[in-house]
Amino acid sequence: MKFKAVTGTLFAITYLVNSLFSQDVNWDYEAYPWMPTEFRHLDAELRISETGRIEGDILYSLSMKDEEADSLMLDAPGLEIIGVEVQNEPAENYISRDKLIIALPQRFERGQNLSLRIQYRSETEFGIHQSALGTRFTSSLPRSTSHWLPVVDHPSVEFTAEFMFIHPAGKKLVMNGREGEGSVVSVDEEVTVYSVNPAITPTGLNWALGDLSIIATTTSQLWQQETDPDIVSAFSGRSDSQIYLYSEFETDYGSDIITNSAQLLLQMQQETGISYPFRDLHLILLKDDYWETKPYGSGIIYLFSNRGNIPGQVEESIVSQWFGAKLRERQWSNPEAVQMLRGWQLSRSDYEPVQGGQSPPPYNVFESGELTPWIHFNETRPDQSAWDKKLSEVVGNLFVSGNYVLSYNTLAEEVYKVSGVPLFDGVTLYESVSQLDSVYTYTADIAWEAGSDAAEINFRAENIAVDELVSVNVQEITPNEVRSQQFTFTGESDTVVLSVSPFTENLILELPDSENVQLKVNKPFSFWLYQLRSSNEPSFRVEAAAKLAEYADNPDLQLALTDLLQREENAAVVAQILRSFSTVTNGAAGTQQLFLRFLDSGNPDSVRAAAIDGLSLFTGDEQVISRLRSTLYQSETSSVRRAATRSLYETTEPDVFLNILERSITDDLALNDVPYMLRLLADKGEQESAVRFAETFLSDNFPYEIRKGVLDLILQYDSSGDRWQARLQRLLFDRDPRIRYHSQEALKLLPSEAARDLLDRRLPEEYDERVRRKLQSSVPGSGEQ
Repeated sequence: MKFKAVTGTLFAITYLVNSLFSQDVNWDYEAYPWMPTEFRHLDAELRISETGRIEGDILYSLSMKDEEADSLMLDAPGLEIIGVEVQNEPAENYISRDKLIIALPQRFERGQNLSLRIQYRSETEFGIHQSALGTRFTSSLPRSTSHWLPVVDHPSVEFTAEFMFIHPAGKKLVMNGREGEGSVVSVDEEVTVYSVNPAITPTGLNWALGDLSIIATTTSQLWQQETDPDIVSAFSGRSDSQIYLYSEFETDYGSDIITNSAQLLLQMQQETGISYPFRDLHLILLKDDYWETKPYGSGIIYLFSNRGNIPGQVEESIVSQWFGAKLRERQWSNPEAVQMLRGWQLSRSDYEPVQGGQSPPPYNVFESGELTPWIHFNETRPDQSAWDKKLSEVVGNLFVSGNYVLSYNTLAEEVYKVSGVPLFDGVTLYESVSQLDSVYTYTADIAWEAGSDAAEINFRAENIAVDELVSVNVQEITPNEVRSQQFTFTGESDTVVLSVSPFTENLILELPDSENVQLKVNKPFSFWLYQLRSSNEPSFRVEAAAKLAEYADNPDLQLALTDLLQREENAAVVAQILRSFSTVTNGAAGTQQLFLRFLDSGNPDSVRAAAIDGLSLFTGDEQVISRLRSTLYQSETSSVRRAATRSLYETTEPDVFLNILERSITDDLALNDVPYMLRLLADKGEQESAVRFAETFLSDNFPYEIRKGVLDLILQYDSSGDRWQARLQRLLFDRDPRIRYHSQEALKLLPSEAARDLLDRRLPEEYDERVRRKLQSSVPGSGEQ
């Protein structure tokens, strides 16, 4: 009879689950999930194999909230459940629509404690990335934690935890909380332990495992000796939070990152009046973001080298520990409350925006670029000081009340309580207009005849004209002195006549007060030549060398450039003179010797690249081809290799070019240049060979930029449905969501039935909503769900 009652319960729950979920994949958190228990604590033992397989044995301590509940429901997509126990007794369970349904063996009173033990396995393709360097790291996308941990995967859940990871020996594991005493299990495995307290949400749980080196930490004696004592003192006690920086590649600026992080953390505590809300802070430096749009968890931060601006990433993510990890969104589709608070805090600093990964919807809401309008909104409040005070009070109230999970209406309610200002209908956001968005470009043509006492300058707007006076400073250089004058111009066109010496050697125009106005100056030949020969500013000499190329028909120019190459020492100037010399001589017989001289490895890379570009005009010259080939094979610099490849493309026959590249693309040093080389090979007429070589670099052993480059090439040059059907069997199931997203372009090359078959196999397993939407719209007639 008891078994029948359990079966009836499971049937009822099945009906409930099926009614909650439509055929559409629900990518976001439910606003208010069914949750009859409160999660208090988690003890977890996770064994991670070399292949990334996870075997978990976890024990939850729960407190009953709804005494009428006869079952529990956890998120467990793709997990293989081995066993479930409630109060140390086996419990009936099953999976439906990615939910683990557990029948309770009895009714529990409100407030009664109970234990829930789950043993499971996971070989997830979603929720855990694996970098090209072998580092596994968990995703922060919504509903991703439950792909490696059965849990109610929702921001409103919080618990303390003890994690014991058993993982391959020699690998470093980093996660939230404070690391405990580890141990060695065998020659193949070791144990890493982390304690998570204060409580955090499972949506903020993150870990990374790989060849991670600790680069810097606030516990380091060296850092403490080199850092301001006032900063060090804040991290000197055993109970103080500490900061750790790990990296999957070598870097020499770890100490700067730790110091910057420590300063920002203390600044946040001072400005908010709220202590750092977690135990320790772990920063992990990775090469590639794998399309992650939220780079932070609760006490853990990912720094992505491919995004650049590491200081900006650090600042944004440390601010997000308070506003994003502790005060957090209820749903990604309603991020405005968190974004307003993040934008408010960043607007009060010198934050420089980070370049985002340009993710398509819906995960783009937490891209760094999405903060810009919120920063602008906070910067442009009518009374900035009053607005700061209001939000400061709101934030304090939220932390005191423990109301950490926010929707926009929640924040608007708090703002209204403090200020009486109704923001319930939302706010109007505008992108801030940078100076670069409104640059006025003018050409300035200087006309002067030798011996004349007047110079005429004609200004002409290239696009939008300024409607105010623009001041111009002029330096007039003569054999005996340098004289200064000032004048103004405005409008679409304007002409100014200057009184000058008949012996004027150069006129230099400068704009002292107009950062958003640019001049493109055209001068007489003699002015440019004097500037190249005599200016003390390398940038002025570079400008002059480039402009002189416009006077290729001047009989004195070739000799003058050759002479200047003998005495110029600045690499940028030498490189530009070589480029202008190439334009002037246009591959004239004998001039290749000059370029070959500057090709020597002792010259700076910029000079060598310019010399290589000059050699591109000597088609079929065996000496030139031989030197370019040697340079390609021996150079350790990408700019030089690419220049050599480009010039070999111009100077060789297709079969010769193919033979040269066939060796070069197998060189590890040239790995990042492979897509560039293969594209030139295809442009040379060797499309089939380029596609054949490119296949090798589609493997997930290579960095994304290389894979994406060769994928684009194959998409362009190979339209075989049969070959693409074979490729898509791998690419649509690739671990990298960007590869899955972009490879679907080839579905249109398959017969409709084959494409639909692939979609039918892939869509049920596709949890990245960006990819799912793209796949769903790939086959005509499928429609987007």
